[in-house]
Amino acid sequence: QAGYLLIGIVVLPYTNLGLIGLLYHSFNHAILQATAFLAAGLVRLKTSSSSLDSYNGLSKVMPITSFCLALSLLGLAGIPPLNGFWSKLILFSAAVDGGYAWLALAGLVNTAISVAYYLLVIKRMYMDETSIKAIKEPFIFISVLVFATAIIIVTGLLPNVLYDIAEDITISFLANNPV
Repeated sequence: QAGYLLIGIVVLPYTNLGLIGLLYHSFNHAILQATAFLAAGLVRLKTSSSSLDSYNGLSKVMPITSFCLALSLLGLAGIPPLNGFWSKLILFSAAVDGGYAWLALAGLVNTAISVAYYLLVIKRMYMDETSIKAIKEPFIFISVLVFATAIIIVTGLLPNVLYDIAEDITISFLANNPV
């Protein structure tokens, strides 16, 4: 996932969109990964397993954790209207604008592979059966997961907020540090 950030670095000399996308995706990547890892860590803590099988039917016993994990994975995959979609779109647009269409294509192929894997995990959580009994989701973990997931949703529905911040930083940076 962090490889997408390299697109912004490669095209930086050719388009400001490279740095805008780099900054935008850095924020999105951080919140998406933090949410996914917190959810996965909670699953590991509560099931005592790090096996992919521990996700089977998870939505039936850990519904909030499953929902937050699913949204973070969909965001990482770049599914609209979640925040990961917008920053990937900016990075891929920057690649095309900078004359690196092949890099955008490589990013799209990587995204498709990610989607396939993430959907497998989500399918396990929501469609497979579980042998796990009910699990109490700890309030403090759930509070953080819900807050982080809300950020994923809000920044996806209001992409201009982060875009404008990233653009302002880019303009200020490039004014003082020409590429």
